[in-house]
Amino acid sequence: MTSRQRGGALILTLIATAVLLIGAVSLLRSAGTASVIASNTAIKQAAAEAGDTGLQAATVALAAVTNLDANVAGVYYATQQAVDTNGLLTLDWSTVAARQAGNFQVKYVIDRLCDAPLPVTDTSSQCSTAPSVGDSTSHKVGAPLYVPKPPVYYRFTARVTGPKSTESYVQAVVSR
Repeated sequence: MTSRQRGGALILTLIATAVLLIGAVSLLRSAGTASVIASNTAIKQAAAEAGDTGLQAATVALAAVTNLDANVAGVYYATQQAVDTNGLLTLDWSTVAARQAGNFQVKYVIDRLCDAPLPVTDTSSQCSTAPSVGDSTSHKVGAPLYVPKPPVYYRFTARVTGPKSTESYVQAVVSR
């Protein structure tokens, strides 16, 4: 006697295969998304590190400035420069020299945080300065009063551009 087969198992197998196929495709897509996120995070971290090289170069450049009241084109500004609502300098970055740091192009500028016409004659009233540290008076009878000149603040701004249209800014404020 022959039994009649209706194919119910075949239909269930096809449905299960379709569900597994959909699951495999979604797993591949999420793995691709995760790799894009990881790549973007790595580029962001590398841009920040490239910005740090710009800040280090700015430190060396500031030490080389001999006249703090004179601008050095594309590197040093003797007075505070204008900023946008995000605190970033609003200057023409095309006039600033670039250096390579791996796959990134780094540009930096220094501006002294002084709001006075040049030359600056009184840094304590015309510039942002660090507070004096410690007691400046001598405790020896007849000793002259020593009042140290307060250090002036400088803003270092590094602009980094790189792969995937990356644009990153790194800023530091230092006193000297």
